[in-house]
Amino acid sequence: MILRQRKPTSRLAALRLCWRLSLLLWVIAGPAILLVRWSEVRGIWNAPKLSSPVVGLESDDWGTDYDAARFVAADSELDARQAEAVPRMVSLLRSHRDSIGRPPIISAFVVVGHPDVKAILDDDRDRYHWLPLDQAMPRAVAALKAAVSAGVFEVDYHGRDHRDGNLWAARLREAARTYLAQGKPFDPNVASTFETDDPRQVDELVAEYFDSRTMHLGELNCGQIEQKLAEGLAEFERIFRKRATGTVAPRYLWGPTAETSWLAHDLRVVHGINRQRGPAAVTGSLQQRLFGFRTETGLFGVPRNVDIEPRTVRSATSVRDTMDAIRKAVRTGQPAVISTHAWGYYHPDKAVREAMFRDLDAVMSAIEREYPELRYFSAEELGQIAQTGQRKGSGATETQGNLVATGLRHAWLSGRCVYSAIPVLTAWLWGGLGLLLLGVVLALTPRVWQRMVTRTG
Repeated sequence: MILRQRKPTSRLAALRLCWRLSLLLWVIAGPAILLVRWSEVRGIWNAPKLSSPVVGLESDDWGTDYDAARFVAADSELDARQAEAVPRMVSLLRSHRDSIGRPPIISAFVVVGHPDVKAILDDDRDRYHWLPLDQAMPRAVAALKAAVSAGVFEVDYHGRDHRDGNLWAARLREAARTYLAQGKPFDPNVASTFETDDPRQVDELVAEYFDSRTMHLGELNCGQIEQKLAEGLAEFERIFRKRATGTVAPRYLWGPTAETSWLAHDLRVVHGINRQRGPAAVTGSLQQRLFGFRTETGLFGVPRNVDIEPRTVRSATSVRDTMDAIRKAVRTGQPAVISTHAWGYYHPDKAVREAMFRDLDAVMSAIEREYPELRYFSAEELGQIAQTGQRKGSGATETQGNLVATGLRHAWLSGRCVYSAIPVLTAWLWGGLGLLLLGVVLALTPRVWQRMVTRTG
């Protein structure tokens, strides 16, 4: 009987030795990982976490045609469609309320310039010319101003052009020359001048802070970006009688020079921080760009983590998938920031417009049913919280203490963020759990062997 017991006992001793060594390595690995990734962990820990479910609505591409990389829409037609979409959006938003009776506020990121096609075609130097938005699209601007006065729209800065102007002008003039050589009249309002299925070519045409005439997405120099920003922000302030407080780069394409220029013009919040694209794009993982993320240049980030973006009648938003994304944000103390591009709401196809409004209504209704303590915040308010941990002008019912998590609540939510944002730490934690379970098994094993010996005897 003793001979039967020796072999299992020796194997058990070897397993215990391996377990002790593995445990030692695990204990050493934890501080090592934290040391290597400390700046990321510290950034996540220091960023504000929200103790209540908070939802924000952000919508880009007001004032320009999102599909401008493919065709030039008639100003009057585009103006009319946007002017029609805005009051309908106002009506929809007013039909919803959060836990304190406040309607959602959609933040409309506006492009303040519109291509002056005639001037571009008349200029033989292939230079880009633009018109102020209130000259090119007066009805849309009037509708946006009325929506702001109604308290459910907020306007902020998207760009001056939403395009690589010089490349766009060169392509437009090239198309005109091609039509002329074929003996055909060229009407940019109906001609598909920039038709392409190549996303790289679309990037080149709509990336405002880059020049792609000689290479793919070469960042403009500081002086060129500075000129665009100075002119664009001046137009924004003139048209809407307010200073821009934040921005989002067209097509999420920007580099360090743009960040430096934004800060120089007191634009301290970049929206869609977790979606940066392009060759100058990513320093670190986009997954780690959570609410309050701070860039190396000193910008504060508000990420976008939910989408309502049906592009055709058949690509309706899944309320179930959208709610899953919202729940994930709430579980980690993040605001659920919904990106819903304006283009769908003024789409030429009425069926697509109907789908967009219907899906937005359905998602907000689902949010309000699931979260009785829901708060709707604007992009500007989220930017304030990301920077300071509180909202300016907050009253007794909206103090920092009951909105921004503190103490153990902050620690718990920060731990969840670290767990979801840094995979190597997640693997380390699961490895520790596995070692703990193995240790329990090894501790109980002698009793198991003893019972087997007793039964055999």
